[in-house]
Amino acid sequence: MKALQEVLEPTIIDIWSSLFSLDAVAEQGADLTATYVGCVHLAGVVSGTIVIQCEALLARLVAARMFDIAQDEASEGDIRDAIGEITNIAAGN
Repeated sequence: MKALQEVLEPTIIDIWSSLFSLDAVAEQGADLTATYVGCVHLAGVVSGTIVIQCEALLARLVAARMFDIAQDEASEGDIRDAIGEITNIAAGN
């Protein structure tokens, strides 16, 4: 079985590209100060935790694109919903 990281990296890159028309690059050991975090726990044949971390500006951009609104119109709830949905999409794939 492929390592979870080998499966997730192309999935996450595809999500960013298809949903938000943004280029994503997997960066090993990146030092990110995350403002928003989405987390989904997996149990079963594959177990572990999927975590998506975004700094505030990127999280706001993602929410604006997901909900087709201006960035300054994205509420705190919109941003949380967007990061949570991205995490669910990644876990579902």
